[in-house]
Amino acid sequence: MGVGGFNFTGRWRGGGDYHFHRWAVVWGWATWRRAWQHFNRGLDGLDYEGVKSRLRDHLSDPEQIEHRGQSFDFYAHQMDTPWN
Repeated sequence: MGVGGFNFTGRWRGGGDYHFHRWAVVWGWATWRRAWQHFNRGLDGLDYEGVKSRLRDHLSDPEQIEHRGQSFDFYAHQMDTPWN
């Protein structure tokens, strides 16, 4: 639902002009108006265990699953933003 312009390696694998990455980046990002229709500002219907289950479906690294789950938990329940 977005594109980002970040490449910490300074080079591209495979010699292409772009590559796909599984993580969102905030450096030089852009999105489309239609993508915001799916943005769940209040994280309605999501909980920590449900998110970790979905992460396990898509990721193989247990450390990444735990880290991403904790990041979700922090954002959803502890971080003070106008969206909470």
